[in-house]
Amino acid sequence: MKCIAIFAAIALLTPYFAQSDENVLILKIKPDEIKTIEFPLGTKIKIYADGCKIWRGAGIKNGGRFLFINIWSKEGGIVKIKYELPSHPFITKDEYDFLIITPSKWKEILQPLKEHKEKYEIKTIIVSLDEIYGGKYFATQGRDDAEKVKYFIKDAIENWGIEYVMLVGGRKFSKEEWIMPVRYAWLNDRSSSWEYERRFLSDLYFADIYDANGSFSSWDTNRNGCYGEYDHEIGNKKLKDDVDLYPDVYIGRLPARTKNELRRVVQNIISYEEQSQNFKKVVLIGGDLYLHD
Repeated sequence: MKCIAIFAAIALLTPYFAQSDENVLILKIKPDEIKTIEFPLGTKIKIYADGCKIWRGAGIKNGGRFLFINIWSKEGGIVKIKYELPSHPFITKDEYDFLIITPSKWKEILQPLKEHKEKYEIKTIIVSLDEIYGGKYFATQGRDDAEKVKYFIKDAIENWGIEYVMLVGGRKFSKEEWIMPVRYAWLNDRSSSWEYERRFLSDLYFADIYDANGSFSSWDTNRNGCYGEYDHEIGNKKLKDDVDLYPDVYIGRLPARTKNELRRVVQNIISYEEQSQNFKKVVLIGGDLYLHD
């Protein structure tokens, strides 16, 4: 199935371009238009576009791994793209679909969830933080625990074919400590609360594995220890990290703090998924209710 992605991506491009020969696309960009083109990840690209702004990113879409080319032009114009498709898919492994990362003490509690997922042919593996830090499956990389987990997810994608990741563990009671590592993004959102809250939790960090070149995305390209910076002010300087913000896995977190909390959540997930009549009867709504934001 993953091999099909190479050919499917070209079919998706058809409405957007005139194809002048086998490896060249000619696009007409309207004034103030943003156009997004998708190629299989690993495609070699050269873009000729005077007066256009180009953003590139890598991400997962419908199970396939793509290079996204975003093009914007204030005045409009013609864009020429030369491309060379990869000879094989970026990821060829297919050992597991779903990776659950958890503290060691909770592996047994999550076993029923693994068995439940595998009933639906979702190949699942549970890996503990100790196994990640100890290098049981792959050599340990990373400057801190959060980056070690992110590198492990990268290795799991490339060696097992992982598409889905669940992080298990929230914050410890009455402590600024986390059972499962987290990453804060330093984002100036220009809201009224910015002076008091300059960083925000973001599990997108653990999902955005690759940059547009297919290399590891550290979220700290200026290596100052502040991740995911955007318009971040330090010493009267505005700092920004180069991140594409496209997820490369589908990620979620169970922010459980105790074994009992986790047991209840696992039971609820299994019960909900086994009672499919509820799928179209329940609406869940969330939002940020911070005053004045």
